[in-house]
Order: sequence, then structure tokens, then C-alpha cells
Amino acid sequence: MDHARLLTARLASPMWAGRIRTSPARWVGALLLLIVTCWCASTAIAQQAKPDQDQLIPALKAGKLDEVSATLGRAHATYERDRRTENEFHKLAYEFYRGDPEIAKPLDAWVSQRPSDPYAHPARGIYRLKMGWLSRGGKFAAQTSAGQFRDLAAWRALSMADLDKAVQLMPRLVEAYCYLIEADQTAGGQRIQRLFDQAIKINPDSFIAREFYLHTLTP
Repeated sequence: MDHARLLTARLASPMWAGRIRTSPARWVGALLLLIVTCWCASTAIAQQAKPDQDQLIPALKAGKLDEVSATLGRAHATYERDRRTENEFHKLAYEFYRGDPEIAKPLDAWVSQRPSDPYAHPARGIYRLKMGWLSRGGKFAAQTSAGQFRDLAAWRALSMADLDKAVQLMPRLVEAYCYLIEADQTAGGQRIQRLFDQAIKINPDSFIAREFYLHTLTP
């Protein structure tokens, strides 16, 4: 995932730029986030010889659930040993952050067949969160229907249920806290600080947790 490109596009969009202009404090948060994101991205340029390709989705669609779980398990074990590999695990988890209806049933099957798998619930939770954003759309609130907001809330509830289950099964899964931060931002943000504190307690050096947290300071 190209964090700098994604963030720059987001901040340049009419919806975000218009809302940032209304608050100097938001400019500070947005600028800080862009600086930190670009700095981190620059350290990884040498490792990006070619665009990332899906490693998990083809196996998921083929029903190779053991393979998907094992790949995530190895990446997370490596991350636990060497925190510098955080982004490698994050890129794998981010594969589920897509509006692809073809992965809905495989994700449901993964959860139902392996309810204790620590990676099944977060994978589905991440997917459901993305579906919530897609159902809401990217227009201003005044241009978004009540039905769209209801759909966002419904997907968010499903997503947070999966992600909360994920941290119950695997309390050291920083990624789950990160996506809970994003989900809670659309629900009033009452849990954001506590979720961030929990993530940083697990990995005090986590860039990903800080990135998600700083996003909550932008419009």
C-alpha cells in the first residue's frame, strides 16, 4: 500500500480539503500526518521494485483457508520477533480492505469453520469496514442520504464485532486495534484514545498505529 499517495489523494479531495480549510487545527494534524507518512514511505522505496501483488486473496477465493491463515501466522510471528517488519504484516492484512463481493462468502466460511482462528475475524472485520465506507460514499454529509448512513452504521457494527473478537482471541494483534480506531471514528470516537494506547503498549514503536490515530485528527 502506497501510504503517501493514498493520503495525498485523500487530503486533495474536495470533501477533505473543504473541511480542512474551516479549521487551522485540522491543517496542523493533516500536515503532520502527511510529513510522517511521506518520511516512512521514503524508507521503503528501495524495497518496492515492483507493485505489490495479492498473496492471500487468490488462496482465499480457492478455499485454501489453512494456507491463508498460515501465511498470516508466519508474517505475524516475524513481526513479533522483529518490529521493523510491521509493514509486511500490514500489507497482508490490507488485502482484505476491498469492496470485492467475491470474498464475502469465503470470509464467512473461514469464520464459521475456524471460529478460533485468530486471523479469520480480523480479516472479515477489515473487509466489512471497507464495505461500510463504500456504502456511505465519498460525498459531503449534506449530499449523503440517511440510507447510506444507516448502511455505514450497519457495516461498522459488523466490522467492530469481528475486530473485538479478534483482540479477544489474540490480544497482541496491533492491526485489529488499528482498524477498530478507524471504525470508531465513524461512531463518535469514544474508544479511539484507549484503542491507540492499547496498540502502543503492545508495540511502542508502531508506525501503523500512529498512522491510524493521526487520521482521526483529520476531517
